[in-house]
Amino acid sequence: MKHVEGTIVALFLMGAFSFGFTLLSRETNTIAVLRAKDNSALILNAVTAPEVVKETSGIAQEVLPEMTEAEISTLKIFLRAYYQTEKINTTPYFDTDTKALLLKYQRDTALPETGILDTATRKSITDAPFRTHCPKGSGDVDASMTPISPTQGISKTYTPDGLIAMPSLYTKNTSFCLTQRTRDAVMALIDGARADGFSIKVSSAFRSYATQAYLYRMHFDILKLTRKTVAVAGHSEHQLGVAVDLTGASIGFKSASAYFKTSPEYTWLIAHAGEYGFVQSYPTGKETITGYAGEPWHFRYVGKEIANEILKEEITVYEYLNKMTGEAVSI
Repeated sequence: MKHVEGTIVALFLMGAFSFGFTLLSRETNTIAVLRAKDNSALILNAVTAPEVVKETSGIAQEVLPEMTEAEISTLKIFLRAYYQTEKINTTPYFDTDTKALLLKYQRDTALPETGILDTATRKSITDAPFRTHCPKGSGDVDASMTPISPTQGISKTYTPDGLIAMPSLYTKNTSFCLTQRTRDAVMALIDGARADGFSIKVSSAFRSYATQAYLYRMHFDILKLTRKTVAVAGHSEHQLGVAVDLTGASIGFKSASAYFKTSPEYTWLIAHAGEYGFVQSYPTGKETITGYAGEPWHFRYVGKEIANEILKEEITVYEYLNKMTGEAVSI
């Protein structure tokens, strides 16, 4: 979820999106994005500021073999990402390879093998990233204090122990999971914000290695983004189960939005997140240090003591944890 040359590209997990395709135009540039039909949820959202983003097309019907070129490309992008395959391309043709892979997806997910994107298949695709959102831990040594960057990451097999789902009251559209300490801390943070008159919700939390790989592939196929703009699998703090993306009522609970930085909820977080053990992982202006573009919505739980030290020293989470490498660091 990174900022690229004036365009904010948001990638995040949500509970219910419709499989759709929209073209957004900015002057002479056209960006392809997956977008919900009702505009209430996005899987990939391009927002340009301060210019007005104009919608030029969209899906309002079931995707069938006789679908439009944009619809075919969107379906193929999903299948490529889901199966991590190069077998099909993203050209706008519903060829035999595309149908065969769609049929495989339907078999693999116990759906009727219709060979089209019918209602049941659409729902299954919608739920695809979330089926194992709170998996069993891998039993590895706790990696919650591991420094994460484009060059430093964690094992493909690592899953934190004790992941637990969040109550829907604290999340946007769906249930997310976190380590218990992180979950309890972010719920306390949201309660504290509510007491001060601000409404904050979690729009993304734990993501497995496989889910991150799936989402990275979606970004790469659509926008040709690099690892500086989207984390490669194994290099996302979300895999640790201690990172959250936050959003607020003042921006309509939009996820991973650049406008969150100018919101009153963000101002409250900058003043109070440390009191609950959270720090912003990717501050604007620190890109050369973190390796990632600024993300005002992304906060990592490190515990109150370490959060206060990071804020006092005015350094990033990455700098602090790198400095502590080799020493015993625990939340």
